[in-house]
Amino acid sequence: MKNNHQSLAIMFFLGLFSETHIRFVGSIGISELLLFLSAPVVFMIDYRVLKRDGFMPVIVLAILSCIGCIISSLHNNTHPQLLYRGFASAYSLFAVPVVFHHFLRRNLNSLRWYIIGVSISAIITIFAFRNGVEAITFEKGGEVIGSGELFVVRHFGMLFSLALLAFYMQCPTLVSVGLFSLPFIYTILTTSSGRSGVLTMVMTLFMVIFVHRRWSRITRLKKHLLTLIVIGGSWAGILSMGYKYAAQEGMLNEKAQQKYEAQTKKGSGPLALLMSGRGEFFVGLMAAFDEPFWGHGPWPLDTKGYYRDFLRDYGDYDDYRRYEDYQNYLAMASGSFGYHALPVHSMIIGNWVFFGILGFPYWIYILLRIIYLLRRYIDAIPQWFGYLSFIIPSLLWNIFFSPFGARMSMGVSITAIMMAIAVGEKRILLPESMYWEAMKYDK
Repeated sequence: MKNNHQSLAIMFFLGLFSETHIRFVGSIGISELLLFLSAPVVFMIDYRVLKRDGFMPVIVLAILSCIGCIISSLHNNTHPQLLYRGFASAYSLFAVPVVFHHFLRRNLNSLRWYIIGVSISAIITIFAFRNGVEAITFEKGGEVIGSGELFVVRHFGMLFSLALLAFYMQCPTLVSVGLFSLPFIYTILTTSSGRSGVLTMVMTLFMVIFVHRRWSRITRLKKHLLTLIVIGGSWAGILSMGYKYAAQEGMLNEKAQQKYEAQTKKGSGPLALLMSGRGEFFVGLMAAFDEPFWGHGPWPLDTKGYYRDFLRDYGDYDDYRRYEDYQNYLAMASGSFGYHALPVHSMIIGNWVFFGILGFPYWIYILLRIIYLLRRYIDAIPQWFGYLSFIIPSLLWNIFFSPFGARMSMGVSITAIMMAIAVGEKRILLPESMYWEAMKYDK
């Protein structure tokens, strides 16, 4: 019992200091720094348990990414500060799962207290211990409080999501999905951002409403997964058509209208929208194919003009002209030809570009684990279904179309997926109290 209470307290404090950042080489979370220091010790203590619970493949692949970061950085003469940042990103994929496995194995319910801590931490960062981007903006005299397009989702999203993510079984479905939706709806109505967030939100709500807190329905979900994916995809298509109609009728806010018009200049089909809205994925893919073994090192400059070539082949005249004007501006400002940072808006492509061939397998493995969980063991921990239904659509999108960030929360998401699989495979037993709680609501 004492160990259980200690796990709850530690998980809460890890969440409480997860979003609060300090300057240490770059920007790093206070909890993350503690995890980085303690992970090697915890790994040596828990090696056998980690192996028994099926965690070793993800740990080995994370270590390979760390090695790949060093090799690629040395090969490409990467600036030391970028090497440190890249290594921290790869190392977090090792450190966070190792430490969180240690505490979640003692008490699966402690995930709830971590989420509560995160929701408080996100509010604290409005006033202090801001992350890198917000801290730099503040230092330069820019407005921080309430100024960013994703301010509401970033700082209050977890608070509104507590009912779904932390108290899924205890809270009525209508209440949890209503609160969860509010920050995303506000963002899409008032800014030009958040469309990918709304897409993943729809998938989350679809899963949660279908299940309606019933364990037997979670089991049905995995049995009819393909059918539900088709239905969910249909709803996403309907929403996309609704968004297109709203844009054509001038019903969007000004920023969203301008963004839509810019992204549909070469067509409004799915591929055209993807290439205009997530062109960085294709730029990164070009760079990865060009240096598939060594990679380019963390956050490389686009010295070979991959972005320029992409705009030349798939962009329009205005996009290409703006690119050339910016290059000329950099040249005049620096006295020599300037370069864009190579845009890599994808975690799977980013690992490949940054860390070379040793970084490529990591997100492939995570993708396969997600599919395996959905098909076999999404019902393993019913109390976690709200959380898993939130992180899985987001992860599936981010693996392909978002850069690697939020190292702490990403590592926790991966740990939760691996833990759920371990429970499903009976490597870890679901506590009796959680079993009977789930049965109570399965009526």
